[in-house]
Amino acid sequence: MPQVPEKLTNYTAYRGGTERLGTVDVELPNLEALTETVSGAGIAGEVDSPTLGHYGSMETTL
Repeated sequence: MPQVPEKLTNYTAYRGGTERLGTVDVELPNLEALTETVSGAGIAGEVDSPTLGHYGSMETTL
């Protein structure tokens, strides 16, 4: 699996798809998987199991 960089550089930002604002750096968000607590027969206690494809809220900074 390829590593995703923490920061991207030298991207061009546009307003409305036409007005060039300049070159920007991009700070990527941290991906935090949403979990569900699982308990039952054969499990000693509880386990926080990630739900595949579901992530918490994210913010990106330009």
